[in-house]
Amino acid sequence: MTGYADTPSNPMARTDRHDWKTGRREEILKRTPLARIAQPEDMVGPTLFLASDESGFVTGQFLLCNGGLAMVGA
Repeated sequence: MTGYADTPSNPMARTDRHDWKTGRREEILKRTPLARIAQPEDMVGPTLFLASDESGFVTGQFLLCNGGLAMVGA
């Protein structure tokens, strides 16, 4: 399962979606430990880290930025 980002151009996060009106958004929020949908600015830190020399020894890894929706090993 991937995370969701609340952006105007992201049809998966728009609140006017039919399936959001049926309670799906609330169900996803209940299953997400941070209990919120990501905002674009939530992706800035991880992106800058991966683009920096600080991540120079990181290879072949997944960086899950989904508020805990899919926690490996949990």
